[in-house]
Amino acid sequence: MNARPANLPTTHLLTIDDYVSELTKLPESAFDGVQMVQEFQLDHPVDPASLERYLFWDLQHYTRNLIAKTHLFELLAICWEVGHVSSIHNHREQNCWMSVPIGRLIVQNYRVIEQDLQKGTCCLEKTDMVEMAPGRPVAVNPEHPVHKVYNPRHFGARAVS
Repeated sequence: MNARPANLPTTHLLTIDDYVSELTKLPESAFDGVQMVQEFQLDHPVDPASLERYLFWDLQHYTRNLIAKTHLFELLAICWEVGHVSSIHNHREQNCWMSVPIGRLIVQNYRVIEQDLQKGTCCLEKTDMVEMAPGRPVAVNPEHPVHKVYNPRHFGARAVS
């Protein structure tokens, strides 16, 4: 994964409308793996102020707010209050990229040790943990797509992914 400074100059920030416009210009093949869109995220940070019309908050649970949808991708603004946690979930047979233009979030990844499809159960093992912040987007590993996302209380601030 590439690293970029979190303090990119504001002249490099795109409005969310320009981000969507540029994202739709990527070839269909860019969405087959995770690398090209990951690089796109690094090179095209979003101006947080341009997200305002997509930010809706709920004290009980994170919110998922649709920005754009095509046959290749869905772009969401997910609003996280302090302490919000997603369930452990799976992006099997999907590619998933996340960036955080506002705040910070943690991604806890898991590896499936065993599963019983008839019983609908599995045994998971924690693997790596990644902190997302402005300038540090992540892509879900297609080989191990099970993870949870959360905004720890000690971060003390809302976040948007």
